[in-house]
Amino acid sequence: MRTDFLIERMKDEKEYGISGGIYNMTQIDMAYNSNHMEGNTLSHEQTRYIYDTHSLNAENISVDDVIETANHFRCFDMILEHCREPLTESFIKSLHHQLKTGTFSSQSKEAVIGDYKKFTNYVSDIKTSSPKDVHKNIVKLLDGYNSKDNKTLDDIIDFHASFETIHPFYDGNGRIGRLIMFKECLANNIVPFVIREDMKLYYIKGLNEWQHGNEKGFLRDFCFSMQDEMFAKLQYFDIPYIDKEEKEGVYISSETDSYIRNFIKKSEEKPSFFMLCGIPGSGKHEKAEKLLSLLPENTKYIRSKDYWDKYGDLGADIVFSKIRNNIKDSLSKGENVIYSATNLTKEIRINVLKECVIPYKAKTELYVCYQEPGLAVSDEPYEKLCKMAFLLHENNPNVDEGWNHIGISETEPKLYLDDIRNDRVEIDDIEQDKTDR
Repeated sequence: MRTDFLIERMKDEKEYGISGGIYNMTQIDMAYNSNHMEGNTLSHEQTRYIYDTHSLNAENISVDDVIETANHFRCFDMILEHCREPLTESFIKSLHHQLKTGTFSSQSKEAVIGDYKKFTNYVSDIKTSSPKDVHKNIVKLLDGYNSKDNKTLDDIIDFHASFETIHPFYDGNGRIGRLIMFKECLANNIVPFVIREDMKLYYIKGLNEWQHGNEKGFLRDFCFSMQDEMFAKLQYFDIPYIDKEEKEGVYISSETDSYIRNFIKKSEEKPSFFMLCGIPGSGKHEKAEKLLSLLPENTKYIRSKDYWDKYGDLGADIVFSKIRNNIKDSLSKGENVIYSATNLTKEIRINVLKECVIPYKAKTELYVCYQEPGLAVSDEPYEKLCKMAFLLHENNPNVDEGWNHIGISETEPKLYLDDIRNDRVEIDDIEQDKTDR
């Protein structure tokens, strides 16, 4: 990945005041999502309005929410302007000064603008640095980070996790940390990303696991999935992301995302079971075929639709029996299994794991292919796709079902939910035997 093209495009759009481009979109998306995760009440549209008009036409809005949103826009300009410069303590402090300047909260007794906290703070179950240790710990963190010649995404994530553990400021630590991540991705030719506020729980879970020295894959894979969204924007705005001299295939697109990479690595250790779930036309089959092309030959691809086409006339019980017997047969032989079906409910997913996978101690990966029903490539009517999407929404996958990892292709779409709430689509029971295709 070469970020020069993205940096140049953003700087040009900023300089010439071009609206509707990737600079404009990223400014608004990052300010809205990062602020919203910290309790800011402004909607995405209100954030956009502030950016576009430098004003706000709304009532009962917190003044600090407006000020911090405007300040975040300026912070983003700072990281863009200085993205190729080494990360320093003074730059981090200047970001904080810009973010909090002019806010009412900055007048509190605990507030220190542009410098480190005066009082000990805490976040979740993490023990943060005491005020007297902050400077020492930040310097140590920066020295270790800046000593690396070729920084990787893991290095940037590790810095972020350590920075949030130190928690150097009285407020704004998360936003400053995410701005730094974006800057350092640009600086090191790593695709940058915006963490979406509706994915906050995944982000916090991964961050917490990383900080405790436990599983690092969850946060890494989450960041990969957020990168996939930026890749899609690069493609949409026709921004090159690879040098002409680089060979085709070096770039890993959203089609070859983080969970495919993980699956390939883990399949070398022991048999793995990879389930793809989502509504018809959500891209499950395409993901599965890409995965199949990259995996060893001892991989079995089980596509539910093929079984329904062949055995559907014999009834659902026969279809499910043949699918599950083939899963068990393949895993018992030490083969990897890719299973693509709608798999919309927790009950279906858990039953498959208990009956077919857990007995063979296979690694388990779930990939959720969210898709807006109106954009799904399917012959199914829109109303039915909405019902199925809502069923998945009501049964959102969780690692507690028995998965080692869960990946997503997109964040869950919300447009169809408006149709449901406004009674344009009625939700009723979906026959069980129709949901596993």
